[in-house]
Amino acid sequence: MGVEGGDEVARRLAAYRVQIQARAELAMQAVMTALEGWAKSEHGHPGASITRGASEGKDRRYEDHDPPFWDQTGNTTQSIRGELVSEASAQIVRGVLTAGMEYDVFLELAKDGKWAFLMPTIENHKDDILTIITSIMQTGDVSIVEASTPISTGSAYEAAKTDARRKAS
Repeated sequence: MGVEGGDEVARRLAAYRVQIQARAELAMQAVMTALEGWAKSEHGHPGASITRGASEGKDRRYEDHDPPFWDQTGNTTQSIRGELVSEASAQIVRGVLTAGMEYDVFLELAKDGKWAFLMPTIENHKDDILTIITSIMQTGDVSIVEASTPISTGSAYEAAKTDARRKAS
């Protein structure tokens, strides 16, 4: 007496794995897009440090109410990118948040991170990041990202992002 349906179980498990990997990649892409927007809006100019947290529904500011460094030329802000860096696997999905000016490494690491802006963005939005990942992994729906992006985003943000990418290439 043999067990029937083993092939069907294996087929369904393989399909489930593909679905989970696709959702993980989608979730990471959504997180990186949101992080890029948050980093740009919080770092860009005086008074831009306010964002609305999707998971908390309240304004958050830097501890001293001002970002530690103003991007006076806009070069650092325009060079910020949040990207998916590898395809999803069953175990790992990677993304990277970067700033592309030569001096950005100094800003992020010098004086024990006194002028850091990338890592504080990640830390300030860790609850939002978890909300995005959880929502997409459970439902596959990316609409949560719209609710968690910075207040200043929208068509102007998308236009600025497209313009920056065009200038970079």
